[in-house]
Amino acid sequence: MRTVWGLGLAFAIANCAPAVPGASGAPLDRPTAPIDGACGAGSLQALVGRDRAQIPPASAGQARRVHARGDMLTMDYSPTRLNIEYDPATGRVLRVYCG
Repeated sequence: MRTVWGLGLAFAIANCAPAVPGASGAPLDRPTAPIDGACGAGSLQALVGRDRAQIPPASAGQARRVHARGDMLTMDYSPTRLNIEYDPATGRVLRVYCG
């Protein structure tokens, strides 16, 4: 009897837990970060649609992350970090944002 009650309780707790983002296979919602902030993304918006080879080198001390769409990234938010996301198939820059 205890086993049945314990399994029922475990099932109820598991169904009350919040869903894990991306577990269903749906794309993760990305936080909407300001386009221009402490990272200076506003000045690089002209890169969107261009080849990633045209991304200028990072300035000294700038926190920058260049990544392909679908790459695994840390989920920490840093308002001073510049992120540049590109399409891995075409090499075109998709978005430039802070975070």
